[in-house]
Amino acid sequence: MSLDAWIAWWRTDGEEGLRRVLMESWDPIGVAGQPAAADEYDSYVPALGSKLRAGASLDEIVNYLAQIRRERMELYSHAVADHAAAKAVLKWYSGGYGAREAHEQDAKDA
Repeated sequence: MSLDAWIAWWRTDGEEGLRRVLMESWDPIGVAGQPAAADEYDSYVPALGSKLRAGASLDEIVNYLAQIRRERMELYSHAVADHAAAKAVLKWYSGGYGAREAHEQDAKDA
C-alpha cells in the first residue's frame, strides 16, 4: 500500500486505534478508565505507528515499550505487560491495516 494510503488510514483509524490498544493493553501507570488521562500515551503513538509501518517485529515493539516505560516513566517492574501489549499491538495492526493491505494486494494480483 502506498504511503498516501497508509497516511489516510492512520488519520482515520490508525492513530486512534493504536491509542486505544496502548491504553487497554499496556497502561503501565494505571490510568485506563480515567477520562482526564485518555491522552496519556499519545506522545508515543506516532513513533510506534512508524515502527509498525516499517514492519517492526514483536521484539522491536516490546523493546520500544520497555524503553519508554523505563526511561520516560522510570518504571521497572512491568516487563510482562510490555510483551503482552506488543502482542496486542501487532494483532490489532495485522487485523486493521495489515488486513486492508493484504486485501488490496489480492485485488491487484487478480
